[in-house]
Amino acid sequence: MPRFPSEPGRVGPEPILVFVSHAFAISRFYAENGDIGFMKRHVLVFIVSMMMLLPACRQRGLELGEVQGMVTLDGKPLARATVIFEPKAGGRASRAVTDASGRYQLVYLRDTNGALVGSHIVKIFTASEDDPKERILARYNKQSTLTADVASGANEHNFSLTSR
Repeated sequence: MPRFPSEPGRVGPEPILVFVSHAFAISRFYAENGDIGFMKRHVLVFIVSMMMLLPACRQRGLELGEVQGMVTLDGKPLARATVIFEPKAGGRASRAVTDASGRYQLVYLRDTNGALVGSHIVKIFTASEDDPKERILARYNKQSTLTADVASGANEHNFSLTSR
């Protein structure tokens, strides 16, 4: 369950809520300790900062599509592979790790599943801290030729990789 609920398929204003709560806590601290002048300056900076941030918050939120699928290598499920969707237009990448049956579900943020709507370069890695040797070809990761388009709503993208 997300810490800050947001409309499904959109990333909410969580960073601003954190900023607001910290600003009020700092202001209350200085008010309680008698430094009213500093508190007034802090509140003024806070108000100006919010005036600059609010127009961005009013714009349409980031649109996400839920993405899941399966990764196979030579016809067999590829377990414990990292799947990364990098938006071609820029922005935060989404990632997942395949389970024992090769299935994955992308995560955009900690508690938010999905990927930005649009075209993506897909990278799949098998190397990890436990096993630093990459088991699949560079055309699937460092020099990826894999792409996927993410639409609003549910998306399924399966990747059939070969070892040759």
